[in-house]
Amino acid sequence: MKNIRRLRRTAGLFLFLVPLSLLTLWACNNSIAADMVKRVSPPSGQTATVEPAVAEPAGPKAGFEIGMAAMGQRTPVIMYHDIIERRGRGSVWFDCTTEEFQKNIDLIVERGYTPVSLKDLHEHLTSGKPLPPKAIVLTFDDNYQGFYDRAYPILKQHNFPAAVFVHTGFVGQQTGEHPKMTWETLQELSKDPLITIASHTVTHPDMPTLTSDKQVEELTKSKEDLESHLGVKVDYFAYPEGKNDAVTQGFTKDAGYTLA
Repeated sequence: MKNIRRLRRTAGLFLFLVPLSLLTLWACNNSIAADMVKRVSPPSGQTATVEPAVAEPAGPKAGFEIGMAAMGQRTPVIMYHDIIERRGRGSVWFDCTTEEFQKNIDLIVERGYTPVSLKDLHEHLTSGKPLPPKAIVLTFDDNYQGFYDRAYPILKQHNFPAAVFVHTGFVGQQTGEHPKMTWETLQELSKDPLITIASHTVTHPDMPTLTSDKQVEELTKSKEDLESHLGVKVDYFAYPEGKNDAVTQGFTKDAGYTLA
């Protein structure tokens, strides 16, 4: 998902839309992304793989204005990976300790930010549904067990929604010292209205370097696996390391994702 922006027509409605990557900020080792709101400027470049869930009877001009208004709000999307007990030889710079994560949440509360769900953001982008002042989105990539053990209890305490992006080929596996959540754990999370389960491919590849068939397989199989194991509809997708191009975006839309 690299800085793209373009005017796109979907279901008879023109929308000027933003992919999650345009507003994604790294947390923890970035002072929760420099307090998150030294406002994120929409960069020039690429575009959104987003379409309205239901076509609005607004017409092109109204749709364009909805998209522009949504762009103007510049909702930050905060990205986490593993939440670990403490830093050590097996940790990487983008890991976040429980203490650091708690400080992030404390800062969110102190500064008056309001975490919203990906569904809320999608409806805001496509229909102009208002978001609360200082809205942010909390996301967690790569289905680490540390999310369930350390971040999830803190989120529940504050009633904060979050999205978990799952690469299905690693469910129940171990990468170094970092265990991944099992299907049973993901199923439990999927039943909580606070948690949105979303796709992050099967094998976490560099998508634009794959053949067309492989890209389609990564997009469709991960969606199918999540939906069949968890019994939920999976509408949202995150490109591994944000890497995509126009071809990948087209495959993502064709696979049935509405926000990427």
